[in-house]
Amino acid sequence: GSVRLYQAQQRGDVLTRRLLAERRTAAAQQEKLEDALKEATDGRVCLRGAALRVLDQSPGLRVAGMPGAAGGADGADAGRVATDTHVAGWAQRAGGEYAECVRRYHALIDFHETPQ
Repeated sequence: GSVRLYQAQQRGDVLTRRLLAERRTAAAQQEKLEDALKEATDGRVCLRGAALRVLDQSPGLRVAGMPGAAGGADGADAGRVATDTHVAGWAQRAGGEYAECVRRYHALIDFHETPQ
């Protein structure tokens, strides 16, 4: 029992260090991508308030600071927009979060598939 526990802890430690190294590499890449997107976009209006309100109702999405539906009146949030820079940044961050989930998932698989 205690030998198997020790081996599992050792295996977990190795996989945790590998996952942390992969996270550092990914964070550096994400930072480079953020900088490149700032250069590749020009702040052009892409989505207006009504579209942002619809997106805010989508499962798994939240548009920061978006008010709830204002009785169907588009004028209430007419000044709220998302630019191409905002949308590109959101997509880039979403991709990064997905990649983090994949890394964690693979680490769990590796932990459970490693011969004991």
